[in-house]
Amino acid sequence: MNSPHSLVEGLENPSQVDLWLARESQWRDPALLDHFSGVLSADERARIAGMKFEAGRHQQFVSRALVRSVLSTYVPAVPPADWRFERGEHGRPSVACDMIEAARSLQFNLAHADGLVVMAVGRTPRIGVDVERIDGRVRLAVARRYFSTAEADALEALPANQRERRFRRLWTLKEACLKAVGTGIAGGLGGMTFHFEDDGVRFERASDPDASRWAFREFEVDGEFLVALACLAPDAPAVRLRDYLPVR
Repeated sequence: MNSPHSLVEGLENPSQVDLWLARESQWRDPALLDHFSGVLSADERARIAGMKFEAGRHQQFVSRALVRSVLSTYVPAVPPADWRFERGEHGRPSVACDMIEAARSLQFNLAHADGLVVMAVGRTPRIGVDVERIDGRVRLAVARRYFSTAEADALEALPANQRERRFRRLWTLKEACLKAVGTGIAGGLGGMTFHFEDDGVRFERASDPDASRWAFREFEVDGEFLVALACLAPDAPAVRLRDYLPVR
């Protein structure tokens, strides 16, 4: 007999993580918008309609429908419109506990910057993603407030022309980790330390007994965006970047 997890297509490896990319140029594609219009729930449509700014409404419309459409690529037995979600203590959404096991086994997280939406999907216990524009404004002066002492010291020791990129790397890694934990920035950016070493990133967080088990990956997308992935996986995660293509 097949296990329920065998119904999850494309994630047979429990440590596999996919990062789905949806670019702003797609958000205006009539075929994509027509497909998305029929998959949102009434509650989602009402929340989005109540948003003040048109750009925010459009981004949320695409983001929420993207989640449903992408999840159905892994569990085709569940149509996009039939996914149900619930929110944790800090508002993080997850698949509702009353859905079939193949659906409940999926973990996901969403991030967006001006021009790009990134969705991480896997079956690892915890998963988080963040994205920032490389050319976005960086306020190096806030490093002492938001980063650990070791991070701020290392940042200031770098040549001036390397500090902005290090700042962005630290910020995206921290956000991805806190989103994976489920707290968001409220969990404390300064309560963890990332050390950049020749063989990768080393992570320390005194309050986290699983600190040594976290895995982190970084990607540059289109030369414009920096993406960070955090996951608590049984093995080193195999990460795939996947483009979400509009429905034709």
